[in-house]
Amino acid sequence: MIEWSGEEPRWANHRRKPFLPAVEEAFKDGQPVAELHKTFAPIVRAHISPATFARDEASRRIEEAALAGDPEDVSLQAEFLSADLRANLKQDLEDPVTPDHWETVWWEFEFINSELDGAEQRVPIAASHLVLLAQNGRLKTYARPKGGGETLPLDPALWEIDSGLPRLASCSINPDAPLDPSAPGTHWIFVDQVDLDREMQSYDQEEVRLREEAAKPLNSLVEGTLNDCAAWLMVQFEEPDCPMATREQFFEGAKRRFGGALSERGFADAWRVATMDYPERRKPGPRLKRANSPR
Repeated sequence: MIEWSGEEPRWANHRRKPFLPAVEEAFKDGQPVAELHKTFAPIVRAHISPATFARDEASRRIEEAALAGDPEDVSLQAEFLSADLRANLKQDLEDPVTPDHWETVWWEFEFINSELDGAEQRVPIAASHLVLLAQNGRLKTYARPKGGGETLPLDPALWEIDSGLPRLASCSINPDAPLDPSAPGTHWIFVDQVDLDREMQSYDQEEVRLREEAAKPLNSLVEGTLNDCAAWLMVQFEEPDCPMATREQFFEGAKRRFGGALSERGFADAWRVATMDYPERRKPGPRLKRANSPR
């Protein structure tokens, strides 16, 4: 049975972050836009205070210098210590927000919100899958009174519910009213560790199989396009009146011929294959047709 570690999961403190204008809107010609800073600068400072940001930036530069083997910069060390002291004493609460500071917070908000968007899409699917496993007995579940007490197995029939989201969101159940979604949870829910590991491994293997199956037509299409492109290139190399001379010109010609099926990276692979018998084509600049061509 999985035991609780006593620590909140990493996502527990993730709350959706408020809207924050992009740095290009908040600063014009390097100067803060007053009306935007009046509204949004407190939000930026609350997430990362100015001195904390300055300290972290100084720390990053110190680490980069050490990795590069540069001599120790005393002024940078002093900058780090000063920012660290001001952050700890909360003496920076009214400090101005710099463009770099603003942009860093903007990106962190974007990352946190995108994680939550993804979770909101995945959680209902995961909940349905877990409920199905509990219903058919492949995932054994248990209930233990909140605050402590005897742990009891939950019958699979207790998972015959319309939606598993409320139960899984609270990780709790009321054994006296297990099918009443409005009943407050009185017991924590636990799952069997062996069952969960087995099902997760099976799920991962199935996910890999489905991805490989989905990729087969695409891989076949890409491989065919690359082979066709390589063959087309070798024909062009032999044409005495070919208008294309440089690699860039051949790439433009290939895009016109093969369209969206050929990416820049795909062309690079085709070019590498096609130039095996034409090594002079790999050198920069226009090339003339070889006099003694094997083709």
